[in-house]
Amino acid sequence: MSRNYKYTVLVRFSRNGSNNEIKNTQINYPFSNDSSYKDNLIIKEKSIKLIANRSKKNDLNDIFYNSNLTIVSQLTKAIVYYYCVLGESNPISSIKVTRYHKKDLQKTKLIKKSEISQVIEQKSDLSILTNIKTNELETIFEENEKGHALIFALTHLINSCISTKPFVRFEKSWKSFNSIYKLKGTSHKDSTCLQELREHMVTNIADYPISTFFVSTFSKDMIFNNISWRKMILNDFDTEAKTGYFKGFVERISDIRLIQIINETISIRKDFLSNKGLLIGVMNHISNKLSQNHNVDIDVVAFLCLRYMYYLRNKVMHAERVDPNFHLLKNDSNEEMKVKWCNEVLVRLLIDLININTKF
Repeated sequence: MSRNYKYTVLVRFSRNGSNNEIKNTQINYPFSNDSSYKDNLIIKEKSIKLIANRSKKNDLNDIFYNSNLTIVSQLTKAIVYYYCVLGESNPISSIKVTRYHKKDLQKTKLIKKSEISQVIEQKSDLSILTNIKTNELETIFEENEKGHALIFALTHLINSCISTKPFVRFEKSWKSFNSIYKLKGTSHKDSTCLQELREHMVTNIADYPISTFFVSTFSKDMIFNNISWRKMILNDFDTEAKTGYFKGFVERISDIRLIQIINETISIRKDFLSNKGLLIGVMNHISNKLSQNHNVDIDVVAFLCLRYMYYLRNKVMHAERVDPNFHLLKNDSNEEMKVKWCNEVLVRLLIDLININTKF
């Protein structure tokens, strides 16, 4: 099929300073069986230029409204790449779209800043995104399940970074996390995927340097004061029939900070453990880990992100609490400060996972 129509899209950003080239490459064309057919992409510090050859003549006014056209999909990847590599929340100043037939210029459309719905509407700190390895970021240009999952994850992660509302940030981060752990897992069940991820984390600690370093300075009191530990235990292990699961939860933990919290709160499930004949085994494990007195940072990351925040996510997503926006003061509530603290750990685990996505 001849591709006689050439479209160029030039996205300009409001940015002072240099205009170095970030990327100049060819990227796969979506939905094509011909792997040799690609679009041209040039990303600089102040602009993105996409050159796409197509067989159909499209009205320039429809390019950003027709969901069947692939140009916007390609631009989304480029914009995500731009923000992640640069780590700056530069707004888009203009978009210029041009259509050629063969070599003849047919039509040009300029979209001004006032007409653009900005990906990033206010100055935000995106610097943490620069921790993403550029070679791992390349996956977003692949036209496969992994590439799609990663671009979905990164759009939500960027939106998490720019949101000013702690619970919205957490919701966006969790959606990003969900996209990645579902990709890595072998099941459609969240619980199974999270169990598999935990197994990978504890056996491949070196793959998680950003998140483990971040929690390495946490004290026992800092962890306890920033989560609702008792509510989580009472929720997740709410009946005596789940006491075996509680025993397994305790015995998977070696970190001294978490063990101290468990030891100080064991009374809330002591009767269940005693009734099931499991108390001695659990207390022996606690005593052993207290005597070892070791920080195991991957335990803290896994507990906060895979256990506690999964509990928190269920409470928020399933509307089992008042919407957090019903807080009347501009200052964050205690709950908002806690979820903001938790989210900082989750974002770093996300970056660790993005940085090993080619290993999946």
